[in-house]
Amino acid sequence: VTGIATLSTHAVYTRSKQKQESQLFLLGFRTPQQINAVFQSDSKWGGLAYNYTSGINLTDPANFYVRAYSDALNEADAEGLQWRTDLDLDTGDGLFKSIKAGFRYASRSTDFRSGSRLANVDSLRLAMTSFPGGNDPEIFEGAFRGDDVSVPKTWVQYRGTLLGDPTNRAALNAYFASLPAATNSAAFASPLPAFDPTLAFQGDERSYAAYAQTKYGVDFGGDVRLEGVVGARIVNTELAIKGTQVRRLTTPSGVTFTYTPLDKRQNYIDVDPSVSAVLHFGRNAQLRAAWTKTFSRPDFSQLNPSI
Repeated sequence: VTGIATLSTHAVYTRSKQKQESQLFLLGFRTPQQINAVFQSDSKWGGLAYNYTSGINLTDPANFYVRAYSDALNEADAEGLQWRTDLDLDTGDGLFKSIKAGFRYASRSTDFRSGSRLANVDSLRLAMTSFPGGNDPEIFEGAFRGDDVSVPKTWVQYRGTLLGDPTNRAALNAYFASLPAATNSAAFASPLPAFDPTLAFQGDERSYAAYAQTKYGVDFGGDVRLEGVVGARIVNTELAIKGTQVRRLTTPSGVTFTYTPLDKRQNYIDVDPSVSAVLHFGRNAQLRAAWTKTFSRPDFSQLNPSI
């Protein structure tokens, strides 16, 4: 701080690593079920209400078989740097009361990897008790709360805590690896799913911004005065994306997918002006007007070409 000028600067660096594992047991009814459905049943929100006409016990594992099992692995590394410098100049009591100017630098990058695998065991119609940990299922209760729609709210499922247990997961992998090849058993020879190269994504973005604004004020006598702020910001953004673009094409012979590697770079400039004015009529009345142009950047997840 020197006299009427104030200079400040600030920088922040962040780095993160994320790893997410998920598993899914998909169950099916051993015998086809018929439902009685009522549409728009909730007194406030509407919605579908239904029940099974057979009165089947949804908490009995014997009424179900395992249709499929899948697991997925997502990993992401990210880092970012934000640096700002601001100069605030007090210009006194003239038309322009103060002037502010500054510089901004921001960078962010990500490296995303993902993989999944699915064992389709529908044709085997295996009971849940055939699988490691399957003889200790849990009853899920209290689903679909918050309205008065009548739907089944309790059912049996594979115990969730076992899906996250490393020992039990290794036993599940060994079991699925021993099943017939048609179930995709070979994919479960490894402890975790292999990363899919077509789902990999890398993004790097850097932006440079400068701004300036001035606060003005005019007294018209008495309690009438005009004040406000006029300014503008200019932003230069550099963006680099690497990934694979996946396109789904439906033809008379079926559905096909095309995979196109992408390595794209883009540079663009935004100019964002802003103007505000407040006209005071005494102490209890004022007229306010403002105009601002701004923009927001998408998350990297929205830029992934494989989605």
